[in-house]
Amino acid sequence: MESEASLGDSPGRPSTVSEALDALDLGAFHWLHLARMIGAWMIFAMAQESTSYMFSGLKQDFAADDAGIARFAASFHLGCVIGAGLGAVAVDVFGRRLSVLLGAPAAALLSFSACYSASLLQLTIARTLQAAAWQITIMGMQTWYIEFLPTQHRGSLQAVFCLGWPIGRGVVILSSSQFGDSWQFFMMLSTFSFLCLAAYMSCALESPRFLVANGRSAEANHVLSTMYKMNGKDWDSDSDLRLDGASLQSGEDWLGMLTTSYRCRFLFSLSVFGILSITTVLIDTWGPAAFQKFFFPGSDELPHSILLLFNLGDLMGVTSAIFLNDRLGRRGTFSLGFFAQGSFYLAMLATASIPGTPGTAIAIGFGTLAAVCRCFAWEAASMWTLEAFPTRLRGKVLGIAQCWMRLLSVASLQASAHVLGTQHPITALKTFGLLLIAGGAIVTASLPTDTAGVPLSEGPADPGSSKTGSRV
Repeated sequence: MESEASLGDSPGRPSTVSEALDALDLGAFHWLHLARMIGAWMIFAMAQESTSYMFSGLKQDFAADDAGIARFAASFHLGCVIGAGLGAVAVDVFGRRLSVLLGAPAAALLSFSACYSASLLQLTIARTLQAAAWQITIMGMQTWYIEFLPTQHRGSLQAVFCLGWPIGRGVVILSSSQFGDSWQFFMMLSTFSFLCLAAYMSCALESPRFLVANGRSAEANHVLSTMYKMNGKDWDSDSDLRLDGASLQSGEDWLGMLTTSYRCRFLFSLSVFGILSITTVLIDTWGPAAFQKFFFPGSDELPHSILLLFNLGDLMGVTSAIFLNDRLGRRGTFSLGFFAQGSFYLAMLATASIPGTPGTAIAIGFGTLAAVCRCFAWEAASMWTLEAFPTRLRGKVLGIAQCWMRLLSVASLQASAHVLGTQHPITALKTFGLLLIAGGAIVTASLPTDTAGVPLSEGPADPGSSKTGSRV
């Protein structure tokens, strides 16, 4: 009691990691931290978004039919199910940074081996294993990144790194226009990029929250000392950092916490990621082919120029999210991501009755606006899940939610392949729009609490209010 009182009586001396991070103004460390995450997000995007652009090469090299294409598309999500299960343990047991250093080289090796696949089955298996390593790596990066951020700028700094995704997708689209049917090129691109990720993350610091949560206060002090030094500030390396969350000091196991204190939040996280599996995942996978049939029904070539324009719209959306995420709150960003995006896809359908160039131009405009809204729901789901749970649960909940989403994605892709993947684009666009609007209604009505601008909670969750517990 005396030690806690002395800490509290020391003016200006942080006693928890949250206080230490919030007391450090943005500086060189934060910009390097952000640059690492933007680069990682580009790498993750190039690996995942390349799926749709390998279809024509698979048809050419392996004579893949619709069922084979659907299995290949689903293999990435199946691998993510495996990776999420492993990552839920690895991220909280081995650490955030070490999980990345294990996952990234594994993803590079599996990407390289996939280039030598002699059959579609071999490639599908290699893609599944690559995705498992991809999932472990992205979970490590997400939890690692957020646990360094100050409360005041957390929403904006989480939105900024998402700029890497449309940039990575743009690389994929441009590569597809240049290298055409070469699925091997995309695998080699992943090999090189994951090796780069492993190289620069080997120089990164471990999360101070994770270190304190695991009783490694001396190491956490070293991390904070390095951060402060990079920003031109001094840190007292003898600080007695503590983890004072009541729920973490109790003997309650993490599974018990998910079924009692954090039950409502846990169920909401599963719900929102499940909805993403039947909305955003379907659009990302079958969207390029649907847009091709909608705009150029007589062509077999993907409309690369239009896809690049839509990608530019996504980039604009991510940029606007930097300024809107915390102002609108998580509920507001969910509304943009689901209701607005769905409405714009349905608006595209109305242009089908407008003949000629004017109808096409209006449809492209609505499609671009839908792309602007794309990022909001995905970002809000990830942000909310990372913000709503304490350090001890953060990696586990993200892993379980991602596992659930990918498992549902496998089922939804298999079920929708013969409808959204091959049928008239009007059916696909109508399905995209209606699913998004229905999903938005469920998410906004069931959101337990808005976590925007609130310190990361370490105490017991209060489902009935937006109050936070103690901090780490």
